[in-house]
Amino acid sequence: MQLIINNKIYSFTDEELNYRYIDEGEEATIYYCNKKALKIYKNYCKGIRLSEKDALYLQKINTERFLLPRDIIYDINNNFIGYTTSYIMGYSKENIKKLKLDFLKKELLILKKDIEELSKHNISIFDIENYNFILGDGIYLIDPGSYRIEDYNTLEYNLRYLRSFIINEILLLSRRLTIRERDLINKNFNFENLLNSEEKTISLYCKKLAK
Repeated sequence: MQLIINNKIYSFTDEELNYRYIDEGEEATIYYCNKKALKIYKNYCKGIRLSEKDALYLQKINTERFLLPRDIIYDINNNFIGYTTSYIMGYSKENIKKLKLDFLKKELLILKKDIEELSKHNISIFDIENYNFILGDGIYLIDPGSYRIEDYNTLEYNLRYLRSFIINEILLLSRRLTIRERDLINKNFNFENLLNSEEKTISLYCKKLAK
């Protein structure tokens, strides 16, 4: 395989690609190169999930936890086939059960700041789920293909999506819960009571919400 990144041609044998392989989904395959993750779209997804135009637009925006395109990747014929992002070393999401609440408070503030930046550029987020975030030294969102560029400010919409993400992908996975407890957490959770909570762990915070 030959790729063009920043006007430089990279050639990889099948053996090298196997060595650099990280993961793959329905839409793309991820490789590691030069401390970056390379997302290469599969043939039927090229230009559909994320266009070259939108990738170039996202490339200009700087966020801490949303891993946006940093370099655009072309094939040897200069066709857009993907992009690079920062590479993040992740841990098992089972570790959510061990997280301290102060960690989640810190990450929430960073994620909210990122969302404010994305919203200034009229970008809406969606499809943030278990397969689209990495738990490392922070909580990282990893799929820019799941963003849309709108013609209006998207802050209110994005904050609702962030609330849903925190509930479904963090809080509800922190401990074993009954259906009633899940419903109460969904009803009672908001950013303010999380940031003001004095509980030490996410599990204890959820226990308080579910009363």
